[in-house]
Amino acid sequence: MPATSPNLHAPIDAWGFQDWEFVATLLLTSTFAWRINIGKQQGFPASSDATSPEIKKIYKSKKMQMQEVLKNLARHENFRQSLQELLSTPPITYNENEWQVCDALLHLLPLLTAHLQLIFRTQNLTDYTEIAIAAERSLGTNAIPSELALNLDYQIQHILIDEFQDTSIAQLRLIERITAGWEPGDGRTLFVVGDPMQSIYRFREADVGIFLRAQSEGIGNIKLQPLTLTTNFRSTQELTNWVNNNFSKVLPKEADILYQAVPFSPATAEHTNSQATIQIKLFANADTLDEALQTADLVSKLKTNFPNDTIAILVRSRTHLEAIIPALNNSKIAFQGVELEALRTNLLIEDLFSLTRAFYNPEDRIAWLAILRAPWCGLTLTDLYAIANGPYATIQENIEKFSELKLTSEGTERLAKFQIILKDAWQKRGKIYLRDLIEQTWINLNGPGFIATTSDLENAKTFFALLEKEPIPLEMLEKTLDDLYATTYSQAKLQIMTIHKAKGLEFDHVIIPGIHRTSRADEKKLLLWLERPRLHAGSDLILAPIGNKHSETNSIYNYLRLVERKKTSYENGRLLYVAATRAKKTLHILGALAINDNDKEPYSIPKNSLLEQLENCFDPEWIVPTKTIKN
Repeated sequence: MPATSPNLHAPIDAWGFQDWEFVATLLLTSTFAWRINIGKQQGFPASSDATSPEIKKIYKSKKMQMQEVLKNLARHENFRQSLQELLSTPPITYNENEWQVCDALLHLLPLLTAHLQLIFRTQNLTDYTEIAIAAERSLGTNAIPSELALNLDYQIQHILIDEFQDTSIAQLRLIERITAGWEPGDGRTLFVVGDPMQSIYRFREADVGIFLRAQSEGIGNIKLQPLTLTTNFRSTQELTNWVNNNFSKVLPKEADILYQAVPFSPATAEHTNSQATIQIKLFANADTLDEALQTADLVSKLKTNFPNDTIAILVRSRTHLEAIIPALNNSKIAFQGVELEALRTNLLIEDLFSLTRAFYNPEDRIAWLAILRAPWCGLTLTDLYAIANGPYATIQENIEKFSELKLTSEGTERLAKFQIILKDAWQKRGKIYLRDLIEQTWINLNGPGFIATTSDLENAKTFFALLEKEPIPLEMLEKTLDDLYATTYSQAKLQIMTIHKAKGLEFDHVIIPGIHRTSRADEKKLLLWLERPRLHAGSDLILAPIGNKHSETNSIYNYLRLVERKKTSYENGRLLYVAATRAKKTLHILGALAINDNDKEPYSIPKNSLLEQLENCFDPEWIVPTKTIKN
């Protein structure tokens, strides 16, 4: 107990920061959990320290009263979180190290921005951030609007904004600039549509706090009239009721603009007669393969029982499909994947990219060996070894003099045909467009004959279209291929995609596997910032540079990391909500659970997982013994 404590006898509404800080330190441990045991350090000496029976009785009575208080407080999680936030509140000034880093960054970042803009101009490129900044800049300011802003003010009468829950602060400023001259009753209208419970795009700078503020305060000078839609036209009544009962425990009770907390809003089902199935299975001590096999088995049963229905497997991350897709392939279950495979990793595209690299550089040994291994030539490793270790400096020269090499009879026959086509193509190098050169060579090598699906044909067309943008550096071509996704065309009723891609869609049956899987660890960044909308107008900005190993505790940086973690947790709840509400008839949630030999903690729920969001409504009946999977 501190030697001097704040005046807690004053009315509670008159308490200052120091008073509440004292209370928070008294009630919470160093890990921000409610205290269970109290002692002399908290101001409650042991009975044995009493100097008389009367004092001993007082010590014991006060300690029992305090323990009863702590017992009752354990039910008030929101209050505990508020006390934790209070203790995590950073100071109002930077320390010397933080000032030095901030000063360096404020000098460096404008130079980097100028250099980036120079690259944009010289390469005729841009990005979404630069477009947004340019759009805002073109409108001037609210005090001094540009000529464009004045023209738009005259021309624009009505604005409709969809998916408003995913608006960023930069986009909000743009809307405020466009509507700055609007007055009540002038005949102009602003109509915004959105569902804050489906705000899941924070990685794109979406801030659902903007939606929450607009509901109560409007946008700029414009007051909005909120209308809440509560009818669910998609899901059955049983499924809707399950969502209402469980997500009222998953999503927060109250809205919070700072932490982007969105409370749950229940719905009423339009379809009241249909039946539904909701299953949650957590396989005890299972591995990834066990869960993947169960997922494939579930899909097979759904296809048998509902042959005309649509099925979706929704995952938090594409990496969660590493075992599921092979399990589906082994079970011969056809599916359509939506943006799952990078175009660069597609086998056909890898071969075409290797062919392009070979024509760029005759000394690229890996590329030349790759096109010899590709299906259109198909040399064995023995023949490849002989060519790679031939007497000439490059693979191309060894191909031209293949008769001097010790190849197998089949390799000699294959290379004889390949060499003729390649020699003819090489002579056209630099005389025709690169796209025509690569495409004609591929056709002459009978590349289309090795395509098994129409989707691969579309992927090849995408690749050739990229080659039309001459001259294109190989590094840029490779980066573009990494950013694009392979096409998968299929008439299959089963679709596989991430939860983000499923937003706005609906399926008869939804499977959410890997609910125990965690997201990427919270990385320490050079600079953290928090721009939050104020309650009435404008926004506040907090910057926090990373500290060095020898600096004092970086409380501002740690505070922003705490805010970020809370935002992520709330968004995880909304992500699970989006996935669950894609289902029309049945919902199946699958995952693994580590079982402990501990009566107090019989199982471990991974932090930062979607399963953690269901902790408040956890049912031990969800746990399935591992032996059920093995059989």
